[in-house]
Amino acid sequence: MIKNKIITINTNKEFEIKNLTELVREFVKESNVSDGIITIFSRHTTAAVTLIEDEENLIKDYKSKISEIVEPRIYNHDKLDGNARAHLRTSLLGQSVTIPIINNKIMLGTWQNVMFIEFDIKKRTRTVILQIVGDLSK
Repeated sequence: MIKNKIITINTNKEFEIKNLTELVREFVKESNVSDGIITIFSRHTTAAVTLIEDEENLIKDYKSKISEIVEPRIYNHDKLDGNARAHLRTSLLGQSVTIPIINNKIMLGTWQNVMFIEFDIKKRTRTVILQIVGDLSK
């Protein structure tokens, strides 16, 4: 059995982080899937999906470290549309995560949260696909 949900996320700035964990939990619960997997996929080359703790100081550290790795400067792609930094950061983190479902629950660790990260430099409307593959509850 496969269940899909498409969600829209509005972002307003570069390096904006949105916690999708409760939305993902709710979709799994409503799906009645007992065992399977859920994939959370961003359809954009300048927005990532990852698992991290949603804690203010860790988020600051995370932003700082990603900014060190892909620092603000002029890249070749910037001649086209000015957002090379966003593409590079996204490709390092990836656009999807897959999480096991057991007994109709996502199997995240204690501090894991599903986070959507906007890296582009301007306001955007984003599309994220949630897809569950699994067995229905009996």
